[in-house]
Amino acid sequence: MHEADDSLGQKALGFIYDAIGPPQEVARVNEGFVHQVWRVKNRHGDEFYLKIRGHHFEGMQSVETDPLEIAHEVQAVSLFHEATPEYFPRVVASSVDDGFLLLPSVMNAGASMRDLLRDQKI
Repeated sequence: MHEADDSLGQKALGFIYDAIGPPQEVARVNEGFVHQVWRVKNRHGDEFYLKIRGHHFEGMQSVETDPLEIAHEVQAVSLFHEATPEYFPRVVASSVDDGFLLLPSVMNAGASMRDLLRDQKI
């Protein structure tokens, strides 16, 4: 499941199903350095991103990590969302034991973090 391959395991699919219902589309996104990142659409067309933290950095397999460390990201995103919900997404679901974090795709109507920081909106 946590290996760098192009198939999403049954455990992750079950996690998605429990969080947002049956996924209609699942596609690997090759932008993650620390995590595997998957774009997921539900039956309503809503888009989400599943981040999977494995035992190695996704973009640098020689660097070891612990999937449980996703707990820090879950906490950080939750705190930032609580403080500034207009700029940070809510955590849709997480499974720290599995290294899973599911987030909605939108961040302030499509603005990137880089854009928000550059424009001093956060």
